[in-house]
Amino acid sequence: MPLPKPLPIAGFGLLSMTWRPIPTPDDQAFGAMKAAISRGATIWSSSSVYGMPPQPPTAGLHLLRRYFNKYPEDADKVTLFIRACSDAATLSPT
Repeated sequence: MPLPKPLPIAGFGLLSMTWRPIPTPDDQAFGAMKAAISRGATIWSSSSVYGMPPQPPTAGLHLLRRYFNKYPEDADKVTLFIRACSDAATLSPT
């Protein structure tokens, strides 16, 4: 099955924005995400376990939701790659 659009040469990982005790503030994260798009890094990687306590394990997914709620015009510019469909507490598959 052909892809609906060609994949970019560069990707952008979101782990470092949420896998820390104090996540990157949205204004900084959103600035980096906007810069990634402007430089052609439009395949974004996140996970259902990209959160570190005290944040929920789904903090990376929540970051994506907040970004696309604020910038819905960017949704068609980005291809998401979401990993780790697992229970965050046990890391067992769901």
